[in-house]
Amino acid sequence: MTITTELTITERIFQLLQHLGIKQAHFASRNLGDLTDFAEQHPGMFASLTLVCPAPPPIDIIRPFGSKLLVFRGDRTNYDHLSQVLESLPEVTLAVLRNDTAWSDLVARHAEEIISELLPFLAKQTPAGLSNLPGHDRKYGVVAGISYHIQGSGPPLVLMPLGLVPSQWDPIMPILAENYCTITLGGAELGMVSLLEKRATTAGYLDMVKSLVQEAQLQPGESVLEVGSGTGALSRWLAGHTSRRNPITGVDINRYFLREATDMAHNAGLGDTVQFREGNATALPFADDQFDMTMAVTVLEEVDADEALAEMIRVTRLGGTVGVIVRAKDIPYYVNLPLTDSLKAKVQHPSAQGGAAAEKGCADAGLYQRFQASILTGVKMYPYLAAFNEEFVIDIFQGSVGHILDQSEKEELQRACAQARAEGTFVFSYPHHCAVGKKPA
Repeated sequence: MTITTELTITERIFQLLQHLGIKQAHFASRNLGDLTDFAEQHPGMFASLTLVCPAPPPIDIIRPFGSKLLVFRGDRTNYDHLSQVLESLPEVTLAVLRNDTAWSDLVARHAEEIISELLPFLAKQTPAGLSNLPGHDRKYGVVAGISYHIQGSGPPLVLMPLGLVPSQWDPIMPILAENYCTITLGGAELGMVSLLEKRATTAGYLDMVKSLVQEAQLQPGESVLEVGSGTGALSRWLAGHTSRRNPITGVDINRYFLREATDMAHNAGLGDTVQFREGNATALPFADDQFDMTMAVTVLEEVDADEALAEMIRVTRLGGTVGVIVRAKDIPYYVNLPLTDSLKAKVQHPSAQGGAAAEKGCADAGLYQRFQASILTGVKMYPYLAAFNEEFVIDIFQGSVGHILDQSEKEELQRACAQARAEGTFVFSYPHHCAVGKKPA
């Protein structure tokens, strides 16, 4: 009998670097995320660390980096908590990205600013003993579930995924590759791809999406468009849910997600059922009246909701269905943790979770008004609490509320989460608003 052990992210990254012959490298990322435990266990492998507009990182993790840490932050989004963390670390290099916005394509918008700060920083932090990456026949590959793409030559620079950033590192890759051997990492195990894939395997989340499909009364053979398909997790799930009887198209503006989505659909043998296109939710690249069902799940928060809904209706066939789910920032969360009443109220408040909507996005009951004001008929509207009790959600929850807690509250939360983890009693219910309507025939 063969016993397989699930590798941790740290073990996966370490195996990859060993495969490439890397003993030390520069690292760059959006957040510490996947690198937190790796930095604790293998600090000597970091020649430097660069973070681009991160969430406030754990101070105990970044303090040892000292002058080997470069942090970019924006000037228009809320980085107060990040500034507070960095105030006690005067050796850290801090750079400000002007006119930053919460939903911007960071590297594309700030390519010159990032390069002007990053290259001198890396040059200063490159130790004399840091050797160039050994030669490899393959510039692409997958090791321990992590994909890599090697470009350029020189000291190794490991580029982690940049969260939701559409262009990732691509806008500055030519310049970086002139000076460094860049190793861009990806795959279903890292960053936002990992989070979206895990979310799409949870029963509570899938039950919510299933309710939308049921309300739409999708019939075999009818075509489906998923707007903002991301990594394609829901498109792949829907293909299985319908026994591959419905052609499914996913559209997303994020080229990084589209690459990952295409690879995973191909690897799952769904290439003849699921396809992906690049496109903007507010200007869909499809003709009028093309799909039997058009759906979007937690997408209208990030775009102009009115324009996106109008586009979804436009591309839906006469008599077809439009279905939308958005996060509900106007409904309290529920978390089953042994906390004092005051702390429980604090972490259950909608503002605690962050993830605010874009300026013209929709993350509240305004979704219902939009549906009723449209041409859609037979509109069905309902809030939904998607319940999660998976262990990985505990860590996400702790990280998402940590910025609003003082030290004693953080310690209380940590104890409560540890107790709930041990007892298996953790439940986190995330509220959403759902709406389904028919396009008049």
